[in-house]
Amino acid sequence: MHSAQAAALGRARLFAGLHLVVTILLMGVVARRMLDVPSSFTTGTMLMGPLAYFGAVAGVLFCFPRSLPHWALRIVPLNVHAEFRDLFGIRGSRR
Repeated sequence: MHSAQAAALGRARLFAGLHLVVTILLMGVVARRMLDVPSSFTTGTMLMGPLAYFGAVAGVLFCFPRSLPHWALRIVPLNVHAEFRDLFGIRGSRR
């Protein structure tokens, strides 16, 4: 792997890691609001699902930015992974 490829991989990992951290923080804020204001419980439960999904996507991309294992294709659609690789200039095998 040459230096440009290593830099692209590093940027992708940093981006996915930051996405994961922001998602966890947002989930914490929503959960705290749900506990503090019981009337916001319905809205909070509707937000938790998408936040958890995007956190899972970021976590999988953070662990496997070059190629996804077979089980991860259930979480991250292949076209999302290809767009993530293309965004950061990571070359990899297309399935």
